[in-house]
Amino acid sequence: MKKIVTVLLTLSAMLIIMTNSVFAQSLPPIPWSEDFQDMPFSSSTDRNGQDIWRYYKQDEGLVKNRWVQNHKGDWYYCGEDGLLLKSTWLHDSADGKYYYLGGEWAMLHDTTTPDGYKVGSDGAWVKDGQVVIETVANN
Repeated sequence: MKKIVTVLLTLSAMLIIMTNSVFAQSLPPIPWSEDFQDMPFSSSTDRNGQDIWRYYKQDEGLVKNRWVQNHKGDWYYCGEDGLLLKSTWLHDSADGKYYYLGGEWAMLHDTTTPDGYKVGSDGAWVKDGQVVIETVANN
């Protein structure tokens, strides 16, 4: 009888440990944990099954309308809704330049965009050897 109780207790303890380990693995880490350099970036899926990404800052929460950079030096732009822009042009009113955010959300640089425009080392659109700058007057 003691053997059966011991076996049952051992199996119960193993089940609890395994359940807790699986549960802990399914929880996302805190976005701003210093243990994970890219963790401020958080992904989810929209209603259409497409991946979407957001960026969280510890002291501010969801970042909106601002550039952010990962630990590798890649630049991303958080839109008005806090989602990272993807496969689109962005006119940055702060400097008047145009930037292309690629299919992997990162700003392209030193290349030609999918729609055939050149972007320089800083990612800005270059036309006829010059960076295109358009300022918008505040009314």
